[in-house]
Amino acid sequence: MTFALHRITSDESKFRYVVIHLDADLLGIVGDIIESPPVSGKYDALKKRIIDSLSESQETRLRRLLRGQALGDDKPSVFLQRMRNLSGGQCNDSVLRTLFMEQMPEHVRGILAVCQLDGLPTLAAQADRIAEVMKPQVSSVIAANKSVHDLCCAVEALTERFDRAFRGRSQSRARRYNRSRSNTPHKETDRNKLCFYHKKFGTKAENCRQPCSWVDRSEKPSEN
Repeated sequence: MTFALHRITSDESKFRYVVIHLDADLLGIVGDIIESPPVSGKYDALKKRIIDSLSESQETRLRRLLRGQALGDDKPSVFLQRMRNLSGGQCNDSVLRTLFMEQMPEHVRGILAVCQLDGLPTLAAQADRIAEVMKPQVSSVIAANKSVHDLCCAVEALTERFDRAFRGRSQSRARRYNRSRSNTPHKETDRNKLCFYHKKFGTKAENCRQPCSWVDRSEKPSEN
């Protein structure tokens, strides 16, 4: 080991040795620890920060590799093995566990979240059992949702057809009504101006109420 070869044993010596060998990227990540190191456990704090930062990079890389991947019809344990192969053994179990849980169906993930299970193989085996038990129920729900969706589509199509037919009938009735009105002869304008008495009694009317256009033709024009 490097520390043993250089006879580095104290916490302070390990801390300083690592710091002088860090590249610029890692110096930016651990800069706050270098400026204000803890009173004790300096090397361990530095080591943990570096490992955590590398683990985040591994997680990002594995997320990119998993893009487009899906559980599909595979068992969860098979999917976990696929994740391990994609990571090339570079991801620790903590990262794999997080990504494995994210890829699980909601009904499986919800049950696993409340189970106190140690180790990824145990978690994957439990996920297999849950998926096997829940599969018929999930299939029934999917089929029911599809039936409801199909029914809604059918109702929507019928409603649209009814609306089109109703609009067509309304427009046809409106056109017939307009043609009927245009062909109906208007009543005489003068008659519309007669008062009630002259409309009803004509020349026998004894009263007249203005406005009235009745002209008494029996009266002679006055002479000058």
